[in-house]
Amino acid sequence: MYFFSHIRKSFIRNERWRRNLLARILFVLLGFYFISLFLILGFSISSALASEGGEAAGKFMMWILYYLAADYIMRCFLQQIPSLEVIPYLRFRIRRKKLVTHLLVRSSLSLFNILPFFLIIPFAVTVLGPSKGFAAALLFIAGCILLIILNNLAGLFTGLLTRINSVYWAIPLGFAAVIALAKGLEGSLNEPSRALGYALAEGHPLPFLVAAVLITVVIWLIHRLLHRHLRVDLGGTRHLMRATLAPFSGRFSRLGDTGRYMSLEISMLFRNKRSRKTMLIVPFFMVYAVFYFLINDEIQGRFFTILITTMLLGLGSMSYGQLLFSWESSYFDGLMARKNDFIAYVKAKYYLQVLLTLINFIPLAVVIAFSGRVNMVLLIALMLYTIGPNSFITMLLATLNDARIDLDAGTFMNYQGMKGTQFIMTFLFVLIPTGIYQLVSLVSDENTAIIILASLGLIFIASAKWWLKKIIAETFMRRKYKSLEGYRKLSA
Repeated sequence: MYFFSHIRKSFIRNERWRRNLLARILFVLLGFYFISLFLILGFSISSALASEGGEAAGKFMMWILYYLAADYIMRCFLQQIPSLEVIPYLRFRIRRKKLVTHLLVRSSLSLFNILPFFLIIPFAVTVLGPSKGFAAALLFIAGCILLIILNNLAGLFTGLLTRINSVYWAIPLGFAAVIALAKGLEGSLNEPSRALGYALAEGHPLPFLVAAVLITVVIWLIHRLLHRHLRVDLGGTRHLMRATLAPFSGRFSRLGDTGRYMSLEISMLFRNKRSRKTMLIVPFFMVYAVFYFLINDEIQGRFFTILITTMLLGLGSMSYGQLLFSWESSYFDGLMARKNDFIAYVKAKYYLQVLLTLINFIPLAVVIAFSGRVNMVLLIALMLYTIGPNSFITMLLATLNDARIDLDAGTFMNYQGMKGTQFIMTFLFVLIPTGIYQLVSLVSDENTAIIILASLGLIFIASAKWWLKKIIAETFMRRKYKSLEGYRKLSA
């Protein structure tokens, strides 16, 4: 238990609980919002099924495997892995088995393990109990507990593998592809999922035995993996990352110092957990783009469609730009102490935002071309606006962020480095171009709105060197010492 006492003391003794109190309150309220949402959803579904009677329980059970699959994929990308927190203990005479057990216990204290019960318990009490008996309800809840534990351990094991080598990201991506392929076959997972649910409720020993065996195997694999790789010196992994990212060093050499800074920035984004997981969110939203534009037959309003298009187009740039200078917060004193070309440094960050926008634009343009739901000329105008005014807004608001971030931390429910300006940026990024388009379309017509968006984008792109030097760089330099003071804080 002294591990948890150390966690409590480290939280109280540093500044984490004293800074950005409003942002922390908002995230706590967000957590309660998700809990209340699942609770309301659970009672609503259960009430609707209870009123149907008969085999209504089967309609709930047919989604078990789909939920477990989605939960596993979400865990792989969003669930934090507390492995870094035990590394300082490796210097002391503490048994490695105790450290591994601590990691397993810590991983169980996750919101992912709590939320499903707000769906399961109302269903078991209001639907399964009255129809099959409360013994069946208790057996079903016990079986679901085993499945949640198995999912948690599988997500933890996959997360540990991806920390060792990025190649293992193929596991959750391949699993998602298999599920999507199976979903394409009508009802291919519905019957097995229903059969699993009834087997748990009826107390068949086979699913309980299989789940228990799999849990034991995964725990053994985690122990073996951590005994082998849980070391103070992780130099082998770092050297491997440097070797794999070495080709970036010469890609932008023609741009001089700006190209060198771009190469270093890309290496930083890929080498560190926080930045890497932030960038990995972008491909998942591209999958959502395929669903929204090609699979979803429901016709949405034009305002919402353009809002979604703008968000998808600038997601990579916005995800990177909201922490534009904070990415280097842990060593920004060194950057400022050296004789570097700060203008070239700022240009590198702008060019990287442009590159991320163009990377998003290509697959989005292909999807939209097949769907025909958005004018391609409008998409190009939105792309120009994202590269121009939106990049300027992102960089200007990023100069006001003096919060330090931990590059080794995860992304799920991690508000470190996020301030009010970042929340404002999210809204401005999508609402301003959408609002301009809607307003001009109402006053004039769609073509005029497209011309205005494209013109604003081209004007800012043409004057990029001026506003990068005279506005962004000078704004940052005016508040340089305040930013450096914030970057030195233990936590933001």
